[in-house]
Amino acid sequence: MSSTDTTRHRRPHRKSRSGCQNCKRRKIKCDETTPECLKCTGRGIRCNFLSPDAASSEERLSNANMDSLSAPDSASPVGASAGPYKRDLHFIPSQYNAADTSESSDRTSEYAMGVVEEQRLHFQILSQRLASLESQLLVLNRHVPPPPLSYGDMELFHHYMVLTTPTVGNDEAALHFWRVRLPEIGLRHHHVLHVILGLAALHKARIEPHRRLDFLLDADRHYSIGLRSTALTLASIDEQDPEVVYVSAMLLAFYYLGLGPQPGQYLAFSNRDEVKFMSFLRGVRSIIGYQAASRSPETAPSSVEPTQNTQPASREDNILGHGYEVQFHKLRYFALESPVSQDVEMCLQALNELEAFFVTAYGESTELSDEAKARTEHPFAWLYRVSDEFLGCLQSKMDLALAIYSCFAVLLKGLDSQWVIQGWPEHIMSGVWLYLDIDHRDLVRWPMERIQWVPLY
Repeated sequence: MSSTDTTRHRRPHRKSRSGCQNCKRRKIKCDETTPECLKCTGRGIRCNFLSPDAASSEERLSNANMDSLSAPDSASPVGASAGPYKRDLHFIPSQYNAADTSESSDRTSEYAMGVVEEQRLHFQILSQRLASLESQLLVLNRHVPPPPLSYGDMELFHHYMVLTTPTVGNDEAALHFWRVRLPEIGLRHHHVLHVILGLAALHKARIEPHRRLDFLLDADRHYSIGLRSTALTLASIDEQDPEVVYVSAMLLAFYYLGLGPQPGQYLAFSNRDEVKFMSFLRGVRSIIGYQAASRSPETAPSSVEPTQNTQPASREDNILGHGYEVQFHKLRYFALESPVSQDVEMCLQALNELEAFFVTAYGESTELSDEAKARTEHPFAWLYRVSDEFLGCLQSKMDLALAIYSCFAVLLKGLDSQWVIQGWPEHIMSGVWLYLDIDHRDLVRWPMERIQWVPLY
């Protein structure tokens, strides 16, 4: 191969004269990045581009002009260098015409101002990124103490003591737990106190709609602090007071109810894999099963189950109550007509357990023992004890499981006077109606009538 061929196939390159003085002194190629080249930044030295003693702007501009004039492509736009490695270099526009003799010095001043402005912008962006990183670290660092309580937080605590506690317990034992025992625990374990304040903020948002957004923001702030510390508490359950662990999970379940109906979340099933409320409720059950305390929290008034109205049912309720017998017969007949499987057996078992709650609510007082009445007085006790297999059938949207769950919504409607329950029965029915096969929607006509819910489509 001749020397001519070798020269023809050499990789073309462009010699730059506008690099910084540091790179020229080291005889290396400068990448000409402004306001500081990457070579100087990597070595941790001050780039001459930032120094007033660096090469003047006139020299850099003249070098750029010489490169553009020497380029083979005469059609290239002014200010753009030609060759195989084209760079989009633009002159800074000047307010003077080309004939002005002071144009060069004005351009230099304008260029320097541009560099300063660019530096200021970079510093502002860096400051914002550091502030964002600091906030993320504060969230991720679980050992960072929560901020001190404010006067607004004291307002929430006063609201909880005076107005919230009567809504979650209507007998002496329950009121003592919510008004005395729970604040005592919260003052010793601050994450419990924060969830209490979050629950009070949710209640305040319900009764003061003109300040709803402010209270919801307060509720979310306290909930986030409480949830982070509760995760640590549950992770070290062996080292914690059993009562503290229990009330931590119980309060999170109450808080979720107080948020009101959530899109796609129907307490026992959802449109996704995550069922938040059942995670809290099952967590309570796991804690109770794990604890070896002499006094089981399950029998304490601190139960996650909202207090049921213990007034005797009216004659109208007793008449309407007979409807549940027909409904349960219909569901059992539908189960017998279905192919025999373990899922059907789990559904029938859940149906039998749920029927005892209807007997307590609507049946004769002599049908159940006192112990059975105590176990079936609160509707959430059914969700608390139902098998994981049945919950799996619910999450998979099995028609029989959905129809049984609609009957639970009827029991829940009996607690509708409590603010944490309001809206949930209708929301549950809407979810059942949405996922139930259109040919089997007749299975839920009775629950719909009892709840007085009518589909919108």
